[in-house]
Amino acid sequence: MNEETEMTPEQANSVDEQIRKIVKQNTSLLDTHAEDLKTVLAKLAALPSKMKPTGYLRLQGNHIIQIFNCGVAPLQKYFAESSAEFLEEVRKLFDICFSFCYTTDVSKRVSFESYVRALAFCFPSEPNQCLSTAVVSKLLELVQIIQEGKLVANVGLLQIYGANYLFGELLQIFESRRHEDYLVEIIHQTVRLASVDAERAIKDITLQSEHMICPAFVRTWMRLLTLTYVSNGFAFALAKVDSPSCTAAQSVLDELMPFMFGAVPSQTMNCLSWPITVCYFINVLEEMKRNGSDVSLPMTRKGWIYSSTI
Repeated sequence: MNEETEMTPEQANSVDEQIRKIVKQNTSLLDTHAEDLKTVLAKLAALPSKMKPTGYLRLQGNHIIQIFNCGVAPLQKYFAESSAEFLEEVRKLFDICFSFCYTTDVSKRVSFESYVRALAFCFPSEPNQCLSTAVVSKLLELVQIIQEGKLVANVGLLQIYGANYLFGELLQIFESRRHEDYLVEIIHQTVRLASVDAERAIKDITLQSEHMICPAFVRTWMRLLTLTYVSNGFAFALAKVDSPSCTAAQSVLDELMPFMFGAVPSQTMNCLSWPITVCYFINVLEEMKRNGSDVSLPMTRKGWIYSSTI
């Protein structure tokens, strides 16, 4: 241990006392997990004192263990432990958990399971594929929007599985695109478009016969992202074209919507303004494939579509 991390006997005793106190507060932990908690707390306490994270002191013991295993440990492979970047990311891991999973606003509270899933996606075993805590926050914002129930195509599934099933679908899509450029931008656009959907949702209006909730613009975005010949860059370019407040070409929307989302009550549609570029392209691309056309889009940042659109 270097001079920056070396502790005096008094500091070491203080850390030991702190560890005993936290373990004592988590009496529900099995003996093996209690030992794991002691080990994790000791490792966190041994981090360089400058910018040392303390947010973990507010969390449950089992949460501390999982955050260390799923977040801190992968970061140790990516950053030098003594680096300011590593310490800042570790601090944010615990702060984000407290902010989303322990908030007193129950309507905004995210399950710890969703938090761990976000960690597993952002910090896989391959260090070169690690994302950042900023992406973790974005994914949890997405969970919060989904929990409101405005983006779900099937109310029954929401009631049975909560926000997990739609979040799981999105994570699978993101995972399939992990090795391409613009992954972070795709995630940011997903959150933005989900927010647009939620803002334009009409409270308490459902299609009772099909148990549908309107609107479902994110579903169209997901359809685009599931097309293997559509690159992240192309999808990102399309999403950037639409302004969240765009109300242009409503007549085009009136023609497209029955094909994209099925029959939707006219009184519901008249209250909505939809971003249209992605909606238009997804139908064009799918129709081209149905007609047997060979659809090929540029897959690199140097492709012509990016220089002319982004």
